[in-house]
Amino acid sequence: MCAEYRQQYESLFDEYRAKTYTNYSFEWKSTTSPISIDSSHFIYEGVLHSYSKGLEKMNHFILTLDKLIACSSSRPDSNIRNNLRLGSINYYLKLENPTLKKFTRDKRYGLRLVSNNMVQDFMCDSKEDMLKWFECFKLVSVQEHIEKSYILREVIGSGSSATVRMGKRNDQEYAIKSISKRNYSEKRHSLVHLMNEIYYLRKLKMKNIIALYEIYEDEKFVHLVFEFMHGGELQVKVKDSKRLRESDAINIMKQLLEAVEYCHSNKVVHRDIKPRNIILR
Repeated sequence: MCAEYRQQYESLFDEYRAKTYTNYSFEWKSTTSPISIDSSHFIYEGVLHSYSKGLEKMNHFILTLDKLIACSSSRPDSNIRNNLRLGSINYYLKLENPTLKKFTRDKRYGLRLVSNNMVQDFMCDSKEDMLKWFECFKLVSVQEHIEKSYILREVIGSGSSATVRMGKRNDQEYAIKSISKRNYSEKRHSLVHLMNEIYYLRKLKMKNIIALYEIYEDEKFVHLVFEFMHGGELQVKVKDSKRLRESDAINIMKQLLEAVEYCHSNKVVHRDIKPRNIILR
């Protein structure tokens, strides 16, 4: 398997990879030992068609939070990830927020991953398969042209480096945080902090932790699409109501401690818990 060279694409994620991983390359790597897959990292598996040296090849692929694994078998066996043994995997592709696109070729449906000037194309057997894989790849990738997917509405929050707007798609409301790339491009520490935040928001899946659905990037901004919380900040609620009922305070603290326990079980420390950072449904 191989990826093809692509014309320069200026991405904050490419810059992060260049500054953080001295030997990073968006290329398939072979493995001679089995790869263990954390169940919390598993996303999806199924058949895709890829290209190597101009030839199309069908494989069974396993998608996780940080890898795309090509197995030696192409059979659609839903349990293959639980039976990975020595010699059963040929290649894996490390995923560090590649750009994701759809395309068509010869009336067939395809997906394209772009990272560090390299391209990897996959073809699907049907439009339905492509859409399913696309929804899964979104969880580990970055997309373009947010205006084609969401109606961006009024500003509901702002800070020194980001603005939060209401977004809408298919009658569903979202909170879209638009982060200025200018504030991160020349500050390595801040850039690493942002990428760590994105990684853990994708990894941590719990009802009491706000859900990050998608990431978009354009020339000036990185856009994070979150679930919209209608209750607003706890700080504002306390200020407006002057006080909280004891039963409400108990309920909030119970959910907060459950979320903290979940974070700690995943070796994550929040370090900035305060009423302004607690959002109510």
